[in-house]
Order: sequence, then C-alpha cells, then structure tokens
Amino acid sequence: MQTATSGPRAAGTEHRSRRRGLAALIAAAFATTVIGVATAGTAHAGIGPGECGVTATFTTEANWGGTWHRDANLRLEIDNRHTVTGQGGAAAGTEVTWTGPNGNGDIVFDTADSFTGTAQFPGEGPVGYRGTLVSSDPMSCDEVAVFDSDVEWGGTWHNDARTTMLIDNRRTVVGPDAVAADTAVTWTGPNGSGDIVFDTAGSFTGTARFPGEGPVGYRGAGMEVCAVANYRTEARWGGAWHGDAVLSLMIDNRRTVVGADGVATGTAVAWTGPNGNGDIVFDTTDSFTGTAQFPGEGPVGYRGTFERSEAIICADAGYTTEARWGGAWHGDAVLSLVIDNRRSVAGFDGAAEGTAVTWTGPNGNGDIVFDTADSFTGTAQFPGEGPVGYRGTLN
Repeated sequence: MQTATSGPRAAGTEHRSRRRGLAALIAAAFATTVIGVATAGTAHAGIGPGECGVTATFTTEANWGGTWHRDANLRLEIDNRHTVTGQGGAAAGTEVTWTGPNGNGDIVFDTADSFTGTAQFPGEGPVGYRGTLVSSDPMSCDEVAVFDSDVEWGGTWHNDARTTMLIDNRRTVVGPDAVAADTAVTWTGPNGSGDIVFDTAGSFTGTARFPGEGPVGYRGAGMEVCAVANYRTEARWGGAWHGDAVLSLMIDNRRTVVGADGVATGTAVAWTGPNGNGDIVFDTTDSFTGTAQFPGEGPVGYRGTFERSEAIICADAGYTTEARWGGAWHGDAVLSLVIDNRRSVAGFDGAAEGTAVTWTGPNGNGDIVFDTADSFTGTAQFPGEGPVGYRGTLN
C-alpha cells in the first residue's frame, strides 16, 4: 500500500486517495441503517462508476470566410494534482494547446467558462476557434484516458497523482481508446503547467510544473480499465423472496472468470469471512442461484440477475500475483477482485483478514485466503494447466 511521503509524491498520492474516497462516499450515500433483511438489502446500490474526473463540454464555433460557424462540441479534461480543465471549465488565463494527426488547437480561457483561439482539423486550413461551457460531466473510467504518472526530481522517478485527460471535438485527439503517436499537449495556468508528447498509443513523456514548485520530468502510462458486473439480487427468508443489496462482482486474472461480458455457465463462486458468506453458481451467463449469510443473520437463499456494468481502473482492486511451479515463484497476471453486496467482502481496500474466496469454472479455478487485509495465499489452476501455488499483494 502506498503511503504519503515528503516532496511531490505526497501530493500525488493524496489526490489519488481522494478519488477512492469519493467512490466510498457515493456508496455510503446509498446505505442507510435499518432493521430487517429486506430493507437493509435494498439500501445498497452496489459499486458505482470509477471516479475519473469531470469533463467540461463546450459549444464551439469556427471562423472561416469572415463568419463564425457552429462546429462540433469540444470535450476537455486535464486533471492531475489539480484540475487544469474540467469542473466549471478552467481558471481564467489557462492556455491549452494540442497538435497531432487528429487535429491541432491553441486556446486561452478568457473567463472560466469561455475560450478563444485557433484550430486546424485534418485536411483543412487553420480557423478561428471559440467556445462556451455548456456542462460539466462526471466521467466513468472508460470515457477518458487515465495514466499512472511519475515525476522526476532529485535524480529519481517518484509515483505521482494519476493524470486523466480527454480532448475531443470532431475527432478524438486524446481519449480512452488510444492516442496517436507524436500527439503533443501543453497547458499553462494557475493550476499547473505541462508539456508532453505521446511516444506510443499508451504512454507520454515530458515536463510538468505544479503550483509553488519547480519543473520536474513527467511521464505516464495508460491504465487498464476493468468492468465490474452488478447483479440485482433477492434473498429468500420467511418463505418468500425479498429484494436485497446489489452484488458487485469481478474476478479477472489471466482470463475473466466473472465480469460484465457474461459468465461461463456452471461457474461457481464462494466466499466466507467477517463481512458475510456466499455460495453461488451461474445457471446462465447472466444469472446465479445459491445461498448467502450476512453478519449477525442466519443463512438465506440467494439469487441474482445481471443489471449493469461499471468501469473501474483494474489496479484499484488489483493484486500483483505469483504462481509457484517447478519449485519457484513466478510473476503472473494481475488478479482484479471485487465482491461487494451489503458490505465489501473484497474490493478497493483489500479484504478482512481471514476472508476466503474460491472460484471454479471453464476460465479457471482459485482458492485463496487473506492472511492480511492486503495479501493472500492459496492455489490456482488455469485452463489447460495443472494446479499451482498462488499468492498476491494489493497494488
């Protein structure tokens, strides 16, 4: 687990923690303390979308032929330790430029919610360009580009706040699906400066300067997005089925065992621990039946049907894993693990010590126990291979 340190890293780590904290607050807002099984369950809405910043959307006009003409909306987000552009637009005086195969732009915010400048779209000449803010929209993590960022100072690279970015008008200049190599982005203003070039579709290098500090080297690598499956559930007690808390579920390592794109029929998942027990089997690709037991209550029948998926950054619920074979431990695929219904069994902050999770199915088997809140040991078996030792530590 990361801890705050002195220097630039501390500020970056703090910003990342606030984002996770916001997701927790959203979940807490849905939860209420009530008595009885039926009402307690329906109060929890499950894992919501990953918090990946706020994008500012501007209506724009391009000036050519001596006249202003309505053009495509510009969606703009640049966020690291501070929000450069996003909620409410940008601080007055902020300048943003971009160049690359998908278009160029050079804009200055005259006010927080309006800009003027120039643009050039592929295959066309330069035009005047202006825009006015129309909305500020919270973004899911699959709607923007998210980068794990480092800064260089004192001759060493230090992990820093994540960078989220979106530049999208007629074409997507920077977005979640890829960034054209050699695309360059710069920004200057009260909330920081940056000058970066994308070397490949998933990484950038350059320099940055945060308020009150000197310039530093700056680099970022694109972060993988995972989809958590949310199931509408019911618990059976007193001879009837009652609506219960949404179950958010994801198990993904070399293959996706449980995710938003469906689950192989016959896949079984079980969990036990201080925050509840469950034992379910997927009868179809999007529904399960089984049993559950919540803290302080007796066992109940349990069933669920897929309702929606939510995108999160895989690393936020990810474990660095190793598999043991041939008498030695070998690095293996990251395990992303979420089990969350009335309480979080396993998720962004690990799992309660002693929690056990098992899964079996066509896409692999696993049997793990959390020795600590952020580490586990056990066994795994991947399709077409024999069983191996398995251990992991929360990213």
